[in-house]
This record gives sequence, C-alpha cells and structure tokens, in this order.
Amino acid sequence: MMHAWKTDFEHIVKELGLAKKRIGVLEDLVSQSKISQSTYDYLYKGYRTEAESLEERREELFERLKDYADEMEEQVRAFERRIGSVEARRVAEEMDEDLYNEQSQALQLSLRGLVEELKDVKDSLAVLEASELKLTPKTTVAEAEPGEKIRQRVTA
Repeated sequence: MMHAWKTDFEHIVKELGLAKKRIGVLEDLVSQSKISQSTYDYLYKGYRTEAESLEERREELFERLKDYADEMEEQVRAFERRIGSVEARRVAEEMDEDLYNEQSQALQLSLRGLVEELKDVKDSLAVLEASELKLTPKTTVAEAEPGEKIRQRVTA
C-alpha cells in the first residue's frame, strides 16, 4: 500500500533532480557560448521559478513528514507500553495463554508495521534534506575585451 506522502515524495525528488540538471546544463551552455545571454536569462528565469516552487513543496513535505514521524514515534511508545502491560498481566496470571498469545501477536505485528513505516519516513526525510535546492547566482557573460568573454556571478 502506497501512502499519499510517498507519491508526493517521489514526484518532488524526481522533479528537483530534473530542475537541478536543467539549471546546470543551462549554466554550461551559456559558459560555452552555445546559447546567448538573452536566451539564458529567459530560460533561467523560468527554470528558477519552477525550482523555487519545487523547493517550497519540498520544505512543506519535509515538515509534514517530520510531524508524521513524531506521531508515529509516540504510537510506537504506546504499543510498547501495551505490550509490556500484556506481558505483566500474563506473568501475574491475569490472562490465559491463548488470550496472551492472541494479543501479543497482534500487538507485535502492528508494532513491526509501524516501525517499518517509521523507518521509511525517516529515510525519506534524509533524502528530502539532501535534495534541498540551493540556487546559485546566475551566470552572465560579459565582454572583457573585444572578442574575449568572461563569466561573472551576479545575484538574482
């Protein structure tokens, strides 16, 4: 079963990778004089706007997943307390063997599923954190002397 956050996660990570690649290729093309500065400026503006939107979505998903992980950690603690309670009741002979086995197995199964999902969320948080899009200032090509081009970084 795929959770809604997982679909968002996969889409955002994929699109962020493409956005980084597009901007990098654009930087290379202008620095190699394969495209004009005006073409670069036009394309860069669109790519940067798209990248900024993706970065906002990445940040929102990151915060949402952090909150979800916190909730799941609390649920793990609750399951562990409940399992401890069942164990104590069994040892105190308040519960017969069949009921103990039934409850213990159900709780353990639920706990395992929750722990696996929590690990998946934490792994996804690490990927999202590493996927942060750090946009560098755009490149401009200026004439130093007639026929000699130099690259400069300017803040956008």
